[in-house]
Amino acid sequence: MKKARENRVGCKWEEKTNKKVILVCEAQKFLGKEVIVEGKVAEVFLSKENNLFLNFENPHPHQCFFAVIFFKT
Repeated sequence: MKKARENRVGCKWEEKTNKKVILVCEAQKFLGKEVIVEGKVAEVFLSKENNLFLNFENPHPHQCFFAVIFFKT
């Protein structure tokens, strides 16, 4: 992550933002909006295709939010 931040790769590494910060379990209320989602990563799973799944707040299947980082070939 440090390397990505230093090279400004992957995420928008903005110093300041005016985007609303929401709790991860409230994400469904903000469909179609650009917000910052904040929560605890409870479980990480790497698929056989090397895609990374992040389950938030609780492990699968009880997570309230999950994110996928797709492997780029």
